[in-house]
Amino acid sequence: MTTNKDIEFTDIYNFQCEYKRKKLVIKTFSDKNILELSRETQPILEMYKAILAHDYVLYMHAGQSSYFIRRKDVHTIWQRKDLIQHGALFYSLEKIPPEKENKLAPKRLVVIFSPMPAKENYHSANIAHRCFTTSFASMQKHLVKNTIIMRIMDLNLSYGSHYINTFNYMEMESDVQSAIQYVMQSNHIVKEDVVLYGGSKGGTGALYHSFLGDFNSVTVDPIISTEQYNQENDLHYLRDFRKRSVLNDLIALSNKETSTKKIIFGYPLISFNYNLYNQLASNSVEVHNVFDSSVHKHADISRNTVIEQITWINKLLLSSSNLHKIEEQLHVLTE
Repeated sequence: MTTNKDIEFTDIYNFQCEYKRKKLVIKTFSDKNILELSRETQPILEMYKAILAHDYVLYMHAGQSSYFIRRKDVHTIWQRKDLIQHGALFYSLEKIPPEKENKLAPKRLVVIFSPMPAKENYHSANIAHRCFTTSFASMQKHLVKNTIIMRIMDLNLSYGSHYINTFNYMEMESDVQSAIQYVMQSNHIVKEDVVLYGGSKGGTGALYHSFLGDFNSVTVDPIISTEQYNQENDLHYLRDFRKRSVLNDLIALSNKETSTKKIIFGYPLISFNYNLYNQLASNSVEVHNVFDSSVHKHADISRNTVIEQITWINKLLLSSSNLHKIEEQLHVLTE
């Protein structure tokens, strides 16, 4: 049941809003939600982005009405029990299954940053469909033992902001870093036993935050600049909300001394991303060129490098200096 206290009803063709309500309901007079309609009509696009600019997110469409809620109040509508809130951020944890425990090895952590939604969910009114797409659902069974999986939601704007600060959510980067540190501390995991992972916009988040927090990472064709998408009718709805490119930030961060590794999978013929992150190549940043006849577009790179991705994640976990110290101690005890 809705109440005027929470919801302001607004006519889509006579749009006026004071943005003082916890929730907004926009009557679309259509079974299509406002996100779908924004792809078809410029005035509706402008209205949708105006609502986003005031820090609301679309969460439901029913009865020819699209429902928005303030981003900071999203926790009041969750029905899922697996989501953990940290700051204004949400994440889930996949604990170590009993058969994957190893008491002679350190605990490990793989942090997964969510990619863009699949085609069938691209215009979904459901927040989780757009901002918390499950990437590599079967990863746990392919990882070395003692590995916890953390999945971070890109809760911001329409599809997330690639885990980068926006003018409406200036604490996003610090929330991501703080959440990872909290999970590490709570599970007694050291930095050497952590790998950040993601592809596409999730690759942006994983790569950026691996530089920001000095973590190992494995990423697939990370989006360094939104310029290409801005030109494609603002495909990710990020124009005017956040910095266009994070290349200079990454270059500045890459100048710091580090022992961590960043592994990037890219396809040289898909140049708009590749030409940017290839500038980061160094002793600590390895760009692995993908040459595969099945790759024709950006989205093809990840699905055709699954084995390579999991190999490198495990390699980084098994290269941990902490693991080597534990192994040396166990070797001494067995002599």
